[in-house]
Amino acid sequence: MPAPSEARERMSEIGPGSVIESRYRIDEVERGGSGSVYRGVALRGGRRVDLVIVAPLAVQGLRRATLFAHPRLATLLEIIPRPAGYGMAVFEPVEGPTLEALLRDEPVLEADRAVAVAITIADVLAALHQRGAAHGLVHPRSIVVPSGNERESSLIFAPSASPPNPYHCPERGLGASSPADDVWALAATLHTMLVGRPPPVAGYSSRSGVASAGVAEPALVGLLANCLARLPEQRVNMAAPVREALAMFRPATVSLAGAPRAGPWAAADEDEVETRALPPSSADRSPVSERPPVSSGPRREVGVEVVGATATALPSPTAQTPSALGPRSPRAARRTILVTVLVLLVGLAIMAARGLGRSGWQGLAGRKGLVTSPPAMGPSATVGLASATAEAAREGSGVTAHEVAETTLDLTGGSPVAMHRLPSDDEISACVVRNSPPGAFAEVPKVTWLCEITDPRTGHNRMKGVMVRGAKGSLTTAMSIWSRLRWFGMGAFALLRGTCCGDTAPLELPPTTGCDDTADTLNELVRTAAAHRDLAAAVTRYTKSVTCQSNAGRSVYFGREGSMGGGEEEAFRVFLSFLVAEPSDAVSADSR
Repeated sequence: MPAPSEARERMSEIGPGSVIESRYRIDEVERGGSGSVYRGVALRGGRRVDLVIVAPLAVQGLRRATLFAHPRLATLLEIIPRPAGYGMAVFEPVEGPTLEALLRDEPVLEADRAVAVAITIADVLAALHQRGAAHGLVHPRSIVVPSGNERESSLIFAPSASPPNPYHCPERGLGASSPADDVWALAATLHTMLVGRPPPVAGYSSRSGVASAGVAEPALVGLLANCLARLPEQRVNMAAPVREALAMFRPATVSLAGAPRAGPWAAADEDEVETRALPPSSADRSPVSERPPVSSGPRREVGVEVVGATATALPSPTAQTPSALGPRSPRAARRTILVTVLVLLVGLAIMAARGLGRSGWQGLAGRKGLVTSPPAMGPSATVGLASATAEAAREGSGVTAHEVAETTLDLTGGSPVAMHRLPSDDEISACVVRNSPPGAFAEVPKVTWLCEITDPRTGHNRMKGVMVRGAKGSLTTAMSIWSRLRWFGMGAFALLRGTCCGDTAPLELPPTTGCDDTADTLNELVRTAAAHRDLAAAVTRYTKSVTCQSNAGRSVYFGREGSMGGGEEEAFRVFLSFLVAEPSDAVSADSR
């Protein structure tokens, strides 16, 4: 095998008239500082093609992008093996000026134009990463920008300069490309558009460094600081959260009329912006993440504590701000009050029937969940509930017997069963806020889908987007955790689902062989979290399952970005530290 230097010399001899593998004829060579692009034609069919030389370690990640279709990505037709492990990527040409050429005429772009280019490229990269591929060649020469229409930009495969290269993350060097490296390159390209030069090769250690470089928009300062951090573990390493953050961007510059200047996505869809602004309150106008906790002691959850013959409602996470999620109709308020009273009556009936004494329902308040498991009812409780149900129907409140039954307990007696009522949208949102690190959300997140999605891969990716949007351009602990979970992201989603939704519809994954079924381990996490039991055994089983799947090379199968690496298990442990139960307030002193 020829040495790399000899191989590069042979490839440098390629010029007009050369024929590659008897399939492509080179007609023109476009030379640039980062390497040459060979323009030619397929000998069979006459299709126009562009060809570039790809370094050996970048070939593997790029090969998975072959024939991948995306409207804003040049189609990669094949990668032809060359000497010393190099490859020659063959792709369909995209006509138009490159971003590199645009920046020669306009060294600095307005923020909304720069973000319009970046969000389009981020969408391409997110799709590639979902496929298990990495581009590895993202930089201004690889982006085609139609004149006056930045949102129609396209990503091609122009060659990349040798290290040190500001469009490669510092740890890549001559190594393989990766999704994390693509995110760095995207952020470096955005940096170049905003200030007229690429970022330092080593990245930034603070937001102030990004601002000092000339980035004026506060939201973009935060985003670039998160993507170009010096330490790999502090970076956002997937393109999808970056795309979501860019979709939220609005220029801070105002027009003479005083209204914010609209960017190219001013009419964002509700699906893109899944947050609801907190309405002002005379009692508290601060963001959710800055509000004081409900109490100075261990956190209490939605539930009922019964001590002797007295029933006390535990504080609700929304009780401090009654209007936090919008006004409720009188009819809805009446229904909520009536259902709550019925639950309390059932609790008292159970206490009388079972003679539970002072200890009461010790486990009813639970750990952090919204679904509880009270004791089964005796005959007298059944009669009491039937009377209450009939009374509710006569009241005409809209609360049906079926709804009351679902809100309470199984009437057959015997072993304890969990309540079947799904939490409300407000309760789900409050639960996610409560089970996230402090400062995670500047606005109440809209996460009703948490209890509906059954694909944990989708759930993990979507929750990452929620954390990015909740940060509002800041670097938060929650965003850092969720961007680093990778293989453990499905487990984090399952635990959050079990904690906030209870044991709902089972999670589903395609079956595999040779490893403990990952879907089964995820559903065990859901059940364990919903029942407020110790998580250690379920977490250990899940960890072994995904480690086996990673070692079996199934990263693409599970939508993960490569095999398991360092940092993700530690990120999962940090996630668990915000989820693990504190001692329940509902346990009375006599029962401890």
